[in-house]
Amino acid sequence: PISVSISGSDITNSDSHGIEFKSDGSDLELNEVLIANCNNNGVKLKKESTLQANGIRIQDNAGDGIQAGAQSTMVIGYALIDDNLGRGIALDENGSLQADYMRICDSGFEGLSSGSAVNISHSNIGFNTGTAAVLTGNNFHTLDNSILWGNNTELYKQIDLEGGILSTSYSLIQGLSTYGVGGAGQYSLGEGLLETDPLLADEEMHLEVYSPCVDGGQPWTQDEYMPYGLGGVRADMGMYGGPENAYWGGSSLPNGASAIASVSDSPQDQGNTVGLTFSGSYYDNSDLVNNVTHYAFWRHYDPTGQPVASLADGSWELLGTMPSQSFSGYAYQAATLGNTNDTGPFTSCYTVVAHTDDPDTYWYSNVMCGESVDNLAPNAPDLNGMPLEEGGAQISWADPNLEDYGYTRIVSDGGFEAEVSADTLVVDASALAGSTVTYTATHFDINGNESEPADLTLVLGSALDVIPLAAGWNLISLDRTPDDATIASLFGDLLDDNLRYVTGFDEGVSFYDPNGLPFLNTLSELTPGYGYWVKVAQDDTLRAPGAPLGGGYLPALDAGWNLLAYTAEAPLAPEAFFADLIADGDLAYLTGFDGGVQVYDPNGLPFLNSLTELNNGFGYWLKTSADYAGMGLVDGTKGNPNYIVLNGASNLGAYAGQMVDVVTDRGTVVAQLPILEGGHLMTTAVYGAEPGQTGIENGTPLYL
Repeated sequence: PISVSISGSDITNSDSHGIEFKSDGSDLELNEVLIANCNNNGVKLKKESTLQANGIRIQDNAGDGIQAGAQSTMVIGYALIDDNLGRGIALDENGSLQADYMRICDSGFEGLSSGSAVNISHSNIGFNTGTAAVLTGNNFHTLDNSILWGNNTELYKQIDLEGGILSTSYSLIQGLSTYGVGGAGQYSLGEGLLETDPLLADEEMHLEVYSPCVDGGQPWTQDEYMPYGLGGVRADMGMYGGPENAYWGGSSLPNGASAIASVSDSPQDQGNTVGLTFSGSYYDNSDLVNNVTHYAFWRHYDPTGQPVASLADGSWELLGTMPSQSFSGYAYQAATLGNTNDTGPFTSCYTVVAHTDDPDTYWYSNVMCGESVDNLAPNAPDLNGMPLEEGGAQISWADPNLEDYGYTRIVSDGGFEAEVSADTLVVDASALAGSTVTYTATHFDINGNESEPADLTLVLGSALDVIPLAAGWNLISLDRTPDDATIASLFGDLLDDNLRYVTGFDEGVSFYDPNGLPFLNTLSELTPGYGYWVKVAQDDTLRAPGAPLGGGYLPALDAGWNLLAYTAEAPLAPEAFFADLIADGDLAYLTGFDGGVQVYDPNGLPFLNSLTELNNGFGYWLKTSADYAGMGLVDGTKGNPNYIVLNGASNLGAYAGQMVDVVTDRGTVVAQLPILEGGHLMTTAVYGAEPGQTGIENGTPLYL
């Protein structure tokens, strides 16, 4: 076998073949070679040979244009194989032929005869005396973008497929549906096939501008040069059209792609959009064939906002379209996936596609990226506020109603600070009763834009201690120092004529009757830290304004019984609250009242204790063994939770300043009532038996 390469030569007037290889397996390469007027074949190759031919003309030879033996491979481009007395190309079995931009015309026999697989594109086979293509053997053949016309002057047969399969598309084949094709092989007919007159302009098989083959090639391909490409940019059928037709001459087809000039933030918006400016396509002209009719806008999808430089690097999603208007420049507002803000940059990337009415003819622009920025801050908050009965202040604001709302920041000159995102109010529990507090609030959007501040000044009155009162007796306490501790003021907001009695205990019982004679009352105001009995005719609520005492406040304790307040907000077990007294062995007894008496005995069996929890708003009786100075009560009796209160009128006015004894039926003096002017008897407590001890029992008759 031998290898030969010939370029730029003319081989003419040979007495035999133009080129003949007598050895099997030889290689021949031809570039820009003319082989003409030879007395036999233009090229003759033995079996197992290869032929690479580009830009060849094989014409006017007495035999075949090209003849190759079995198992030979031929790759031919830009070939003119005309006026040969034999066949244009003859190829034996078990080889292959790839031919592009080839013409076989006016052969004395078949244009092409092959027992091997044939693949032909953008080629013309016309006006041969025999059939355009005779294909034998069990091979798979393709024929695309080609014209077969005027062959076989007797039967006008274009293809004789004796075996195998021929797949063809976007080609013109004379008589395709009737007389033009035949044989035992199988035809696979694809899209874009024609069989009408191709309207050739000359013997070289150029097309008329109105030929049906113009823009009839595969729609996803384009003519590279015009002429000989005709019509619009879509590839023409035949040898003069297609993406590699520049060989035949003409001018390079202008690129129809737009060019994105800028991707810039849209001003004065909430972000999430950029403006694309781009040039109109060269084919954005309604006077052109297959002109650009609209533009499509695509965005690279990347939730992380990283830029890309090319189409191949992106993942593209369609945003929208715009009709063409023959403008030289356009702009389009494109959505972004995110904004650049104080957390860092976020980039969105775009390309513009110029489309024609042919869905397969379009051009991609360059890829360009840019950033959107939120240029608008929220409006200033619309603030409202009010003191709370239980203390502190509530600050609220109107719903910002912003798509990009982030949160509201609020601070006070008292040191309060909060950021709120899922609500429109906040409670400042640290605001002190009786103080004046100024709050400043600003809205923020998700991109960090801050509104103008809004200020609100609140004058906080005293906080309220709210205590529910049940009809009958209630053992209560306050958890604050009242602004006005007088009973008349504290209980002035109860229902009319609802208050019956108030009694207190601090080294003895004190008493208030709103319906009695004022000078008989021994209790005029409530002392912080102490408990009080309150009797009302029907359910009511006591609201006492004042400064908080603090959750652990206790007044000084006297040995014996003390009526105390519980000032902590949260409930607590007696053994926890009085842990120190219990540890020192000084707590003897603890009782409470909430619809009934509750008892806690630190020295008893725990499961017998009915008082298990101390609660805010209630008073509690506490007996201790701490030092006790004494109260000077009659018969040495000391105060305890079991007592009655006596007062009234008598005819003893002449004995004013003296005492009236209160005695049992056995003559025991249990109390003394001072005689006042006019015979009134001063309010005095009579103590019964202390829990667990003997003394005056309930039901004991008493006498004055």
